Amino acid sequence: MTTLVREPVLYPNLHLWFVLLASLDVLITAAVLKLGGHEINPIAASIIETSAHTGMTFFKFATVAFVLIACEFIGRSSSTKGRTIAAAAVIANSFAITVGSVQLAIFFLAPTL
Repeated sequence: MTTLVREPVLYPNLHLWFVLLASLDVLITAAVLKLGGHEINPIAASIIETSAHTGMTFFKFATVAFVLIACEFIGRSSSTKGRTIAAAAVIANSFAITVGSVQLAIFFLAPTL
Protein backbone atom coordinates (compact mmCIF):
# COMPACT_ATOMS: atom_id res chain seq x y z
CA MET A 1 0.00 0.00 0.00
CA THR A 2 1.43 3.37 -0.99
CA THR A 3 0.75 6.53 0.92
CA LEU A 4 0.37 10.07 -0.30
CA VAL A 5 3.61 11.08 1.42
CA ARG A 6 5.72 8.52 -0.47
CA GLU A 7 4.46 9.44 -3.92
CA PRO A 8 6.14 12.18 -5.95
CA VAL A 9 4.42 15.54 -6.09
CA LEU A 10 2.07 15.68 -9.07
CA TYR A 11 2.36 19.35 -10.03
CA PRO A 12 5.76 20.60 -8.82
CA ASN A 13 5.95 23.62 -11.14
CA LEU A 14 2.42 24.79 -10.36
CA HIS A 15 3.00 24.26 -6.64
CA LEU A 16 6.25 26.23 -6.78
CA TRP A 17 4.53 29.15 -8.50
CA PHE A 18 1.58 28.95 -6.10
CA VAL A 19 3.78 29.11 -2.98
CA LEU A 20 5.92 31.88 -4.47
CA LEU A 21 2.91 33.98 -5.46
CA ALA A 22 1.12 33.34 -2.15
CA SER A 23 4.21 34.54 -0.29
CA LEU A 24 4.43 37.61 -2.48
CA ASP A 25 0.74 38.26 -1.84
CA VAL A 26 1.38 38.34 1.92
CA LEU A 27 4.24 40.81 1.46
CA ILE A 28 2.32 43.09 -0.90
CA THR A 29 -0.76 42.98 1.32
CA ALA A 30 1.34 43.95 4.33
CA ALA A 31 2.82 46.88 2.39
CA VAL A 32 -0.60 48.04 1.20
CA LEU A 33 -2.02 47.87 4.72
CA LYS A 34 0.97 49.70 6.19
CA LEU A 35 0.43 52.51 3.69
CA GLY A 36 -3.24 52.83 4.63
CA GLY A 37 -4.80 50.56 2.01
CA HIS A 38 -7.52 48.00 2.60
CA GLU A 39 -7.86 44.26 2.15
CA ILE A 40 -10.62 43.56 -0.39
CA ASN A 41 -11.09 39.87 0.54
CA PRO A 42 -13.76 40.04 3.28
CA ILE A 43 -12.57 36.87 5.03
CA ALA A 44 -8.94 38.03 5.08
CA ALA A 45 -10.04 41.53 6.12
CA SER A 46 -11.91 40.08 9.10
CA ILE A 47 -8.87 38.04 10.14
CA ILE A 48 -6.57 41.05 9.76
CA GLU A 49 -8.96 43.14 11.84
CA THR A 50 -8.91 40.66 14.71
CA SER A 51 -5.38 39.23 14.45
CA ALA A 52 -3.30 41.76 12.50
CA HIS A 53 -0.41 40.69 10.28
CA THR A 54 0.27 37.51 12.28
CA GLY A 55 -3.27 36.28 11.74
CA MET A 56 -3.09 37.13 8.04
CA THR A 57 0.15 35.16 7.68
CA PHE A 58 -1.24 32.09 9.46
CA PHE A 59 -4.45 32.29 7.43
CA LYS A 60 -2.47 32.38 4.20
CA PHE A 61 -0.26 29.51 5.36
CA ALA A 62 -3.31 27.39 6.22
CA THR A 63 -4.94 28.22 2.89
CA VAL A 64 -1.78 27.32 0.97
CA ALA A 65 -1.41 24.04 2.87
CA PHE A 66 -5.06 23.16 2.24
CA VAL A 67 -4.83 23.89 -1.49
CA LEU A 68 -1.58 21.94 -1.92
CA ILE A 69 -3.01 18.93 -0.11
CA ALA A 70 -6.29 19.16 -2.03
CA CYS A 71 -4.47 19.33 -5.38
CA GLU A 72 -2.42 16.26 -4.55
CA PHE A 73 -5.35 14.31 -3.10
CA ILE A 74 -7.75 15.13 -5.93
CA GLY A 75 -5.01 14.78 -8.55
CA ARG A 76 -4.45 11.15 -7.54
CA SER A 77 -8.01 10.40 -8.67
CA SER A 78 -8.25 12.87 -11.54
CA SER A 79 -5.09 14.45 -12.88
CA THR A 80 -7.09 17.02 -14.85
CA LYS A 81 -9.07 18.18 -11.82
CA GLY A 82 -5.98 18.39 -9.63
CA ARG A 83 -4.08 20.37 -12.27
CA THR A 84 -7.08 22.68 -12.75
CA ILE A 85 -7.23 23.45 -9.04
CA ALA A 86 -3.47 24.07 -8.93
CA ALA A 87 -3.66 26.37 -11.97
CA ALA A 88 -6.65 28.22 -10.49
CA ALA A 89 -4.66 28.81 -7.29
CA VAL A 90 -1.80 30.30 -9.31
CA ILE A 91 -4.22 32.51 -11.26
CA ALA A 92 -6.03 33.67 -8.10
CA ASN A 93 -2.77 34.66 -6.43
CA SER A 94 -1.60 36.38 -9.61
CA PHE A 95 -4.80 38.42 -9.56
CA ALA A 96 -4.32 39.34 -5.89
CA ILE A 97 -0.73 40.42 -6.56
CA THR A 98 -1.83 42.50 -9.54
CA VAL A 99 -4.49 44.29 -7.50
CA GLY A 100 -2.06 44.90 -4.64
CA SER A 101 0.64 46.14 -7.02
CA VAL A 102 -1.81 48.58 -8.60
CA GLN A 103 -2.72 49.85 -5.13
CA LEU A 104 0.97 50.37 -4.34
CA ALA A 105 1.58 52.08 -7.68
CA ILE A 106 -1.33 54.45 -7.11
CA PHE A 107 -0.05 55.27 -3.63
CA PHE A 108 3.45 56.04 -4.85
CA LEU A 109 2.35 57.85 -8.02
CA ALA A 110 -0.52 59.80 -6.42
CA PRO A 111 1.68 62.74 -5.37
CA THR A 112 2.80 63.21 -8.99
CA LEU A 113 -0.62 62.79 -10.60
